Amino acid sequence: MKGFLTDPEHIEQESMHFIRSQLKHAWVEQELPVVERLIHTSGDLGLEESILIHPEAIQAGVAALRRGAAVITDVEMVRSGVSKKILSLMGGNVACFLNDPEVPEKAKSWGLTRTMTALRLHARELAGAIIAIGNAPTALLEVLRLAEDPASRPALIIGMPVGFVGAAESKEELWASQGIPSITIRGTRGGSPLAAAAVNALLRLASGKTNPRAAALMFQGTSSSVGKSVLAAAFCRIFYQEGLRTAPFKAQNMALNSFVTNEGGEMGRAQVVQAQAAGREPDVRMNPVLLKPTGQASSQVILLGKAQGTLTALRYHGEYQRLAWPLVQQSLAALLAENEVLVIEGAGSPAEVNLKDNDIVNMRVAKAIQAPVILIADIDRGGALASVVGTLELLDSEERALVKGIILNKFRGEIKLLQPALDFLREKTGIPVVGVVPYFTEFAIPEEDSVALEGWVKGPGQTSDTKEPGEPGERELGVGSKLDIAVIRLPYISNFTDFDALRDEPDAEIRYVDSAKALGEPDLVILPGSKNTLADLLFLQTSGLAEKIHTLWERDTPLVGICGGYQMLGQLVRDPLHTESDLESLPGLGILPMVTELDPEKHTVQSEGRILAQGMYLEKCQGEKVSGYEIHMGRSTPEPGHNFLFELNAQGVQYADGLYHGSAWGTYLHGIFDNDVLRQTLLESLWERRGQERPVSEGASQTAIREQALNQLAEWVRQNVDVKAIRGFMGLKS
Repeated sequence: MKGFLTDPEHIEQESMHFIRSQLKHAWVEQELPVVERLIHTSGDLGLEESILIHPEAIQAGVAALRRGAAVITDVEMVRSGVSKKILSLMGGNVACFLNDPEVPEKAKSWGLTRTMTALRLHARELAGAIIAIGNAPTALLEVLRLAEDPASRPALIIGMPVGFVGAAESKEELWASQGIPSITIRGTRGGSPLAAAAVNALLRLASGKTNPRAAALMFQGTSSSVGKSVLAAAFCRIFYQEGLRTAPFKAQNMALNSFVTNEGGEMGRAQVVQAQAAGREPDVRMNPVLLKPTGQASSQVILLGKAQGTLTALRYHGEYQRLAWPLVQQSLAALLAENEVLVIEGAGSPAEVNLKDNDIVNMRVAKAIQAPVILIADIDRGGALASVVGTLELLDSEERALVKGIILNKFRGEIKLLQPALDFLREKTGIPVVGVVPYFTEFAIPEEDSVALEGWVKGPGQTSDTKEPGEPGERELGVGSKLDIAVIRLPYISNFTDFDALRDEPDAEIRYVDSAKALGEPDLVILPGSKNTLADLLFLQTSGLAEKIHTLWERDTPLVGICGGYQMLGQLVRDPLHTESDLESLPGLGILPMVTELDPEKHTVQSEGRILAQGMYLEKCQGEKVSGYEIHMGRSTPEPGHNFLFELNAQGVQYADGLYHGSAWGTYLHGIFDNDVLRQTLLESLWERRGQERPVSEGASQTAIREQALNQLAEWVRQNVDVKAIRGFMGLKS
């Protein structure tokens, strides 16, 4: 493309040159790399006015790193953002003490935040270290207090706490403490990426390295659902196992399932799993644009984790999508600068000619950084050869040149019988087939689209054991020895990954139902989250499901509502501003004593706390810890005399969540069944309700299941894909 830079190194050089040309202050030469990196990471030239660098800060930081000093961070996201490869070469390491097992108990007894407690427990390790604070103002204040003791005085403090409460004040106190060299930013701005960027700029100065760039690999598909997300996760784990600092990236996702990061940003679940595969904390820059469908031709638009409103498809794919591209560029540039490997996922097919002019997720990304592309086809569907050849024919010459290899995914059968097809593809396209991946049944990445649930819609007595061999849902136990858990298949269902933990249990059978007849008499009914609560509530009422669910509850059948499903269990749901739909209000199912009113402001936080419930089976785990994340619009107001379910804490604010009444309970907390104690207690109580003992011992934790599956997936791909050839495409040494 004439006049458009596509070489990543050239792009970064030009970016830094442009930033330097726009600087208004006469910075010392050694300060410039730090200033440039902070502005580059933020994408905001105006940040220069707020940057403060102590006269001795650069010298102190470089000297500390060269003598092998540690970098100590307040949160895992800062730790994960620091270039450990460069740091380790100089004999240093980076540490975050937040996960020290002593922290929760000490924090409670001392009346401190966890970050303050973690730093206080490890006060002596601060001596001579570089302290990088990217989240909590209280952590920065604790560092300043501890630093009054010479035995705990660090070499340099990088203070980048963010927020509207205490952040600006804590940084002013840091700057006033001139006895210790510091780097900070005035005001409420800050955050983990900026703290890590400052450390990495110092690392480059200390090591003599400048502008290191990640090696990139991009997976594109001949269509949706060919396995791009899974293969991207596999390579994230493969590179992570090789010790390379790796991050995933998908410019734009259309997904019903989302996740909330530590900073409160919303992103697609697939990139969260890929980040976990890479051993990284999820970061909204890994998925800068998220679209959440709210109707047949409209979606809520989320940019860098924050909801921007609901747009029609026509409006988004026009001007708004073009406006989103700079955010994609900024996120891509930052991740390339901070990592050694970037694994990129495309969306749908790069050959959609009607969408190509406004593309921000497929070949435009590949061309911008000259990333080698692996084209994936699903051979289980049939027509894979034609889809590969057709896709390549519809690419222009520059795009086609970036496609370095082909992977045929989900293969069943004898590989020798496929060899003539592989030879044909090489002869026809000139591009090698670098892998044939057999159908893999032990790992399922969280699905992005409710289409994935179509095969799970079942009636009473039907289970996923009736699926074809190798499909999800196979269990060793017989049908009669499993719990029947029915999830209501709402038209606008969201975050149905909430039930993956239950699906992993060998004695539980999950089925999705969309009619009163199909519901039957299950052991447990779950109302899931919704992207359009009133529309889904209307569906329940007109389909007869509302009446059936109420009848089951009256018979003491356990009932759980999550987020939108929780709202539907109440007495009334109002949407006076038409936040989600044209409907203004509807009566709820009348089970929980509360009224919900929707509003445009979206609440997105990670939460943790304890179980309060004194009734039902949850009293068996009263006081136990619980954690998850919240994504909802609106507030539910309970009637007097209610019974709260949880006591939660999010971003330093303590509050009650959820209600229970009779055999029903509801909560705004997504990921609730990932809490092992609560899940096991639930399953045991369901067996007791049957008058039986649970036929299996407690299952493995969700973390253990995920890690085992990711490792199995990586090994499966290693055995069936030419990883050495792919490393060669990326320019990585074998």
